[in-house]
Amino acid sequence: MEIAQTVVDTLKRGGNVLMPVNPVGSIYDLIDVVSRSIDGAGGSILESRIYFISPVAKGALAYSNVNVEWLSEAKQSSVYVPEEPFCHMGLVRNGRLKLYENVYESFCRDYKTPCVVFTGHPSLRIGDAPHLLEMWGNDSKNALIMTDPDYPLNEVYAPYEDLAIRAFYCPIDTRLEFSHVNSSLLPVELKPKNLIIPETYSVSHISKSPTHNRIEFVVQY
Repeated sequence: MEIAQTVVDTLKRGGNVLMPVNPVGSIYDLIDVVSRSIDGAGGSILESRIYFISPVAKGALAYSNVNVEWLSEAKQSSVYVPEEPFCHMGLVRNGRLKLYENVYESFCRDYKTPCVVFTGHPSLRIGDAPHLLEMWGNDSKNALIMTDPDYPLNEVYAPYEDLAIRAFYCPIDTRLEFSHVNSSLLPVELKPKNLIIPETYSVSHISKSPTHNRIEFVVQY
């Protein structure tokens, strides 16, 4: 996985990794991936810390362990046994994952490098990410990893193009595709008796509208 390799390579060269993300969603899996990649690499980077900076950091991690309907079956089953679906609470307990509300005060005093920081916002216009980008931007050992498909690197990075920090775009799109909806979600997993959708996504709409012939954007059920 490109994200894992980039994190490991950056930490090995003594650099920091900045990952601008939203505080819920793919961050849970990203923390998993990053921590496991550090463990797998071993060596000196095992001492590297992971920081999650957000006013809702604590609540967001707690939320992931109690609202399990959106998880895979394997992770859902972990909720009902003495095991957590994600590794982040264990990382918090052993001090490898640190939570802060912002980059000021205690974070500035406590953080150690090299490290990985998850914080907002992926637009690079608000939140704490712009502050860290300014702080780490002049060192090519550091890396910025963008994963939100709604904020492509070429659309948000223009103000920072002159910085020496290495920038990577590894989009993680968790949205459903029509192919998944039509092939498995509706006919196999959900099997609804009634389905309410916008008319523009229906087969009947295509038959009525000769200009609308994109069959790949139709719910077929």
